[in-house]
Order: sequence, then C-alpha cells, then structure tokens
Amino acid sequence: MAINTRQFDQLTEMGISLWQKRTKKTEQNHAQVTTHYKMPNLESLTNNRCFNDILLAIDLSIGEVTQQEQSLNLGLFNWFFFSNDANASVNQEDKTAEITYRDNQLFTPSINEIANSPTLKKALWHTLNTEIL
Repeated sequence: MAINTRQFDQLTEMGISLWQKRTKKTEQNHAQVTTHYKMPNLESLTNNRCFNDILLAIDLSIGEVTQQEQSLNLGLFNWFFFSNDANASVNQEDKTAEITYRDNQLFTPSINEIANSPTLKKALWHTLNTEIL
C-alpha cells in the first residue's frame, strides 16, 4: 500500500515504523523527473491568485505547503511543474494531456501557463476533482 509523506510522518509520530521498498524503476523515474521539471519559488507562488485558488479548493493553507528540491509537497500529493524549455515546442492542446496524476504526484505546466489558459485550467480542475478530491 502506498502512502504519501504526510501519512508517513503521522504514522512515524505515533510510533509506527514502516518498511519502504525501493526499486531501480523508482530511482529511474526520479532521475527523469529531475531533468524535465523545474521547481518554482514558493514565495512567488504565494502571490499568484490561481495557486491560492487551487489551495483553497483542496482545503489547504500556504503554511501546509513545503518546498522540496523538485516539487511542492502539499501533504496529499507532490506537485511537479514543467520547465519552460522542456515543452517549448508543445502546443496548448498537447499540454492538457500532460496534466497527469499518478502515485500521489501531480504533473502540470507552470502555474503561470495554467493561469493564462482556460483549457489548462479546465484540465487541472478536472484532474483535481477526479483524482485528488
């Protein structure tokens, strides 16, 4: 059974130790993520209305969000953002297919691209409602 970081921390605080299996496949996936995704500055995201609306919709405050090396940890899931150069040649319609959620990880274009595109917003809200909420 897979658990997220928040659940792991809560179980650890209760004194429940857990074993985690690590595989080469997971390490390879992590290496791919670090080459294709770029972590935005959390301080700049706090001033972004779209980001704040998303946090409000999933019932989180900015204090519950922690910045990690390659993603944002929102407790329920980790949020990875595309780097601008990784998808420079991809058009808007193709990017909507790139908003995905798997293994407690959300993969999206940058928050600015989402805020400026009704199509991307719709795809993100659909993903949040069907996969996370």
